[in-house]
Amino acid sequence: MKLLKILLYGFGGLLLLLFVAGVAATLFVEPNQFKPQIVEAVKDQTGRDLDIQGDLALSVFPWLGVKIGPTRMSNPEGFGDQPFAQVEEVDVRVKLMPLIERKVQADTVSLSGLQLALVRDAQGRGNWQDLIASTTGTGAPADVAPSPAGDGFALAGLVIDGIAISDALISLDDQQSGQRVAIRNLNLETGAVDLNRPLPIEARFEIDSKAPAFVGNVSVDGTVEMDLSQQRYGFGEGKIAFDLTGDAIPGDALEGKLDMNLSADLISQIFGLSDGGFEFTLTGPDLPGGQVAGAFGFQAEANLAAQTAKVSRFDGTLMGLAVSAVLDVTQLNDNPQVKAMLNLAEFSPRAWLPTLDLPIPDTSDPKVLTRVSLQTGLTANSERAALDGLRIVLDDTTLTGGAEVTNFSRPAVRFDLAADAIDLDRYMPPSTETVAVAGRDGTGDNAAPPAGAAAPSAAAPVPVGLPLDTLRELDLIGKARIERLKVSNLSVSDAQLRLEAKGGVIQLNPISVSLYQGVAKGRMALDVSANQPALSSTMNVVNVQAEPLLKDLQGEALLAGRGQVVLDLKATGLTSGSLKRSLNGNVGIKFLDGAVMGVNVAQIIREAQAALSGQPLDQARQPNRTDFAELSGTAAIVNGTINNQDLALKSPLLRIQGAGSATLPTETIDYLINASVVESLEGQGGRGLSDLRGLTIPVRVSGTFSQPSYQPDVEAVLTGIAKAKAQEELEKRQDELQAKGMEKLKKQLGDQLGGEVGEKLKGFFK
Repeated sequence: MKLLKILLYGFGGLLLLLFVAGVAATLFVEPNQFKPQIVEAVKDQTGRDLDIQGDLALSVFPWLGVKIGPTRMSNPEGFGDQPFAQVEEVDVRVKLMPLIERKVQADTVSLSGLQLALVRDAQGRGNWQDLIASTTGTGAPADVAPSPAGDGFALAGLVIDGIAISDALISLDDQQSGQRVAIRNLNLETGAVDLNRPLPIEARFEIDSKAPAFVGNVSVDGTVEMDLSQQRYGFGEGKIAFDLTGDAIPGDALEGKLDMNLSADLISQIFGLSDGGFEFTLTGPDLPGGQVAGAFGFQAEANLAAQTAKVSRFDGTLMGLAVSAVLDVTQLNDNPQVKAMLNLAEFSPRAWLPTLDLPIPDTSDPKVLTRVSLQTGLTANSERAALDGLRIVLDDTTLTGGAEVTNFSRPAVRFDLAADAIDLDRYMPPSTETVAVAGRDGTGDNAAPPAGAAAPSAAAPVPVGLPLDTLRELDLIGKARIERLKVSNLSVSDAQLRLEAKGGVIQLNPISVSLYQGVAKGRMALDVSANQPALSSTMNVVNVQAEPLLKDLQGEALLAGRGQVVLDLKATGLTSGSLKRSLNGNVGIKFLDGAVMGVNVAQIIREAQAALSGQPLDQARQPNRTDFAELSGTAAIVNGTINNQDLALKSPLLRIQGAGSATLPTETIDYLINASVVESLEGQGGRGLSDLRGLTIPVRVSGTFSQPSYQPDVEAVLTGIAKAKAQEELEKRQDELQAKGMEKLKKQLGDQLGGEVGEKLKGFFK
């Protein structure tokens, strides 16, 4: 619009000077003698040099005609010696009589071979800005209103039957942003130019952009509405069509058309687009479904002099989605300040995605992805954009909060979000028979070897797949809260976390969540600033019921009881294997009133006793668990090997001490349990084992995490029993020998002393 204004008023003023000079020249002298005066007048008005290289050809009544040959206008100082504008030929005819009233009524103005070179330097100064300043004072062109004093010759009106521009070239070289665009072979025709009426235009041109890189053809048919004195503009009913190709275009090719109806009464309103609207269709190989279409209506107003714009209504459809918005913009030219409210009406992604030839995500629950809507406020300027009052509905989940982005070249994101409830498992792909838990599906780190093959010494490394470059660039700080969350079949509540990512370090600190009648608190950190990512975590879990937690997580529970778990772990690497091998840290556990599932130590002892004694085993079915009143222990993890030396299990029936190791990379176990019988085992079911009371029975635990093996140490049991019997026999013999010795001594004393004294001594030794 600024370019149009420059052209119109530049031509208007220039034409007036040329017409006056032309009349005088035609009537009295040779017109070409006045070239210096015309050049001087343009210099006075614009500060630019005008070079009229061709002759001035004039005609007089009833049309005053002026034909100008090759002409150039210079650039302002600081923009080089290349011309700002040049034209091969200008042909203008105006009616003679209206000039007496200081009005220009012209036939079609023809310009052939126009070349306009627009340049913005690195400081943001444009080579057209001085022309705007020279043609406007306080916002109104200086030569529009008649001179109140009657002196001079001001332009009182301008009416042109049309403007025809052929074979034009308009280029923009923005040295500040690096943008370079050229409009070539521009052919433009307009209807009558009347400042108080809409201006029909029809244009065809080629566009060649170097940054961003694309080329194409564009056509415009429409109506321009304008009030140049008040800087008011509009684009009335019309169409825009384009065909673009290039690296900057999605899919390297894009075609489209826009049908527009932006009618406006710019005289009675500042910029009122009452019942305005447009329709568009874009086609291209990379567009969803090959085509994007939409239709919108709106009401808007703008005051470019005050640098304000307002869209009071904007609604329509985009690819079948109903959207609406209101918009308020200030400081349009300096630093646009945007305030808006955006709304995306509820829709079903399951029904919408197929219309774009996009697949529907395969989810465990086919009823999800049927309700989505969005409402948010938006504030933005050149340095910051923020969403406030954000509300997103996804099926049964409502997310609220806000987010902010600053420093768009390296975005810094801040957010504060809260959700009421979400079941993430509903959105996961459905499980299949070929997928197993914990990597034991034949495809992951723990793939089982073929039948007859030896077990691998280490699990195959599986890349973690971290986008390291992206993570290193993150500048992210925010809080998130979820009232109820289900993930991996775990149900938790009141989940809260603070996320901070900066300098390649991503931290979740603190983390707090309520789960299974307990609370878990801690922190996690991922450091990707170095070549090898480093992961660390500390967590304190208090009063959690282990059995329902493990059942939900794994489908079965190996432990029951109310317990506390303390973790402090670190690992490095880019694969799951390297993370296991580099794992270091400490673990502490303490569980009360529970049981170890999958093993019945009492039954193992009974089986050992039956094998040793040759007695039949009680065949009554026993629960495969070992009850305890307390289970505790600590472990040190060094390079993926867990070493525990103080496992202790206490119950009224048993005392168990454990020591050994488990290796994470190979998932193997080497552990020894020492079980002591302290009371009858009737409480565990079955017959009592009074013969083994007080005896320590070793149980060797070996095998793998998925298939552990429990074997009592029979040799140690036999040795223990033999020692116990030998000790019992020894004590018995000692008692017998002692009793016999006393009897013999009493008899000898009685016989020797005799009488009353002897009898008393016998009684003393009883």
